[in-house]
Amino acid sequence: MDPAARELMLSLRNLHKQTSRINFLAQLSPMEFVAMTIIHQSREGAEKGRLTVSQVGETLKVSMPMASKILSVLEKQGYISRAEDGADRRVVWISLTPTGETVLQKAMGEYGNFTDWVFEKMGEEDIRTLTRLINRFSDILEGADGQWETKGK
Repeated sequence: MDPAARELMLSLRNLHKQTSRINFLAQLSPMEFVAMTIIHQSREGAEKGRLTVSQVGETLKVSMPMASKILSVLEKQGYISRAEDGADRRVVWISLTPTGETVLQKAMGEYGNFTDWVFEKMGEEDIRTLTRLINRFSDILEGADGQWETKGK
């Protein structure tokens, strides 16, 4: 394995390890936090604070079963509610409960403290560079569709 590739692999593993041990999201997983944030932000759109499971999944870029699993956990915790659409019973609307709003606000505050701390340690220029590189890496992976499997064959 190329030394740079090995270093990247080890860096990604270390990043995952370090971020996994930091619990700044009020006992929410990162995906639960993002899902709740998406639902909360929908209040400003036509949906008025409610989304369908498929809309949440599309925004999270996860499959329908994964979106359903995330939302089921949030529902069991009392953070979201589901309601059938009056006009189309096949449509189920997801919205935050008052408890979910409270938990989300706490998590957003904790996340804000965390990002402020990271900005203080890294500086704006490094944060912008890191963000640009992560986005580029993510874009490459999103469009890869297993292309690396055929390399060298």
